[in-house]
Amino acid sequence: MIRANNIEKIITGNPNLNFKVLAVNNHLKVCTTNSSPQCTESNLLMFCKSYIGYFKIGDQNFEIVPQRIILIPGNIPHKAYHNPKNFISLVAIRFTTSPDSKIFGDQPYILDLPQTSAFSSIIENMVNFTLTHNIHNSSNNQIVSNLLKSIFWNIVAVLQSTHGLSNDIKINQAIHYIEQSLYQYKYLTVDEILSHLQMSNYEFTTRFKQATGVTFRTYLFEKKMQIAKQLLLTDEYSIDRIAGILGYSDRYIFSNQFKKYFHISPAKLRDIELKSSNY
Repeated sequence: MIRANNIEKIITGNPNLNFKVLAVNNHLKVCTTNSSPQCTESNLLMFCKSYIGYFKIGDQNFEIVPQRIILIPGNIPHKAYHNPKNFISLVAIRFTTSPDSKIFGDQPYILDLPQTSAFSSIIENMVNFTLTHNIHNSSNNQIVSNLLKSIFWNIVAVLQSTHGLSNDIKINQAIHYIEQSLYQYKYLTVDEILSHLQMSNYEFTTRFKQATGVTFRTYLFEKKMQIAKQLLLTDEYSIDRIAGILGYSDRYIFSNQFKKYFHISPAKLRDIELKSSNY
């Protein structure tokens, strides 16, 4: 199993990492026989959603189960086996990296995520974007590439924390509601969250701390910083606009908090990212 530090080393070891997304399929039906044709194509990243079938990757078999991420580096033979009457419910993304990148080596990566909705919104946003826009357009592909990088960073963030690993159904609903809104770039007030959950402020904050091990204020701040970093990876929003999306009344307050968290200012981070993507 791949762990958070493995992914972090992969990404930090490739500072000019840039994905070119070739295709995205949602709820992919592999074929009408018991197995798909054998493939040795570009890198394949799959987010599994169902308990149907398995993938044979090289000489190893991997079950298709919910919340499982399967990353198959290019040129490794792989087939999908499944009931021909069913759809394999997954999001499949074909992509390439820069020619000199050794990001994935020659082994598949299998990652079983906690049973939370931490990535569903960002994945669905990426899928919807690519299905409604021409991803082969250079500017659109750059946005999708940045979203894909954000997914990898979010995997690291979740595996390095206990956020979202709650047995409290109500708190899991809250986390899903918050993350779904934030990944759609809509900031929620505490009153809106409490109204949605029909809970008092005291009950919610107490149960949130008990369920996740962190205060709600800490969780929300860290989540906002992750979203801010994602938005800064594109040139679509100004820093003032990003501050507003995340509920800050002043860009300077936002910039100071961002710098304290990441040890780099939003403007400098954006400048570095945009320069690296142009190489």
